[in-house]
Amino acid sequence: MDPLERAIRSARMQRRPAGDSTARLGDMLDALLAGPLGSAHGRFGALAEAWRQALPPDLREQCEIMEFTGGRLKVAVAGSAHRYEMQLRMAGLLAELKRQCPAAKLKRIELVPA
Repeated sequence: MDPLERAIRSARMQRRPAGDSTARLGDMLDALLAGPLGSAHGRFGALAEAWRQALPPDLREQCEIMEFTGGRLKVAVAGSAHRYEMQLRMAGLLAELKRQCPAAKLKRIELVPA
């Protein structure tokens, strides 16, 4: 057998799965959430929960968290009246979120039109 045939045969042997190589989706998600993705989700999840509790229900329905990056929470607000009300509440809201979620390292809240 020449070296080329030997290399091809060796490559074919390596590609064959040894036994059952399928993995359960739940196991894969558990492993994924145990890593850095899970910790980031935990910080954002706690921040979203604190946000939900800090706002009155009528205002909460008009605001949606769009993203959280670099200590900046970007929130879409529907309507100029609701945006004005959010601007009035901004200092107290920021302080409350910082108090409830120190791990998030929130620096500022940015309001954008929805």
